Amino acid sequence: MSDILIKNEKMPKNCEECPLNYYECALLDKSAEEIMMYYGGNSRHPDCPLIEVPTPHGDLIGRETAKKTVRRALEVNCKNLMNTAVPMLIDYALNNAPAIIESEGE
Repeated sequence: MSDILIKNEKMPKNCEECPLNYYECALLDKSAEEIMMYYGGNSRHPDCPLIEVPTPHGDLIGRETAKKTVRRALEVNCKNLMNTAVPMLIDYALNNAPAIIESEGE
């Protein structure tokens, strides 16, 4: 399953408040009977995949992971290029890449 972010959507306290609940759990493929005990109160089903993105947060791009992935691909495929300006170009490109989700707060 892919990751998603729904801006300005608050984390539901329980399954009843979840926008993906239509008498059954669309995320977990659970029937109403299986999630009914999580209606009301302050808990969601223990297998609920929803997580809260903390605020404030920085840009959500994973620049360091992207740099490592690109560098590794170059190491495997273009060993000689790794000793040239390629690492500097990678750093420049990724450090200046637009954020998918802008940072919030400080």
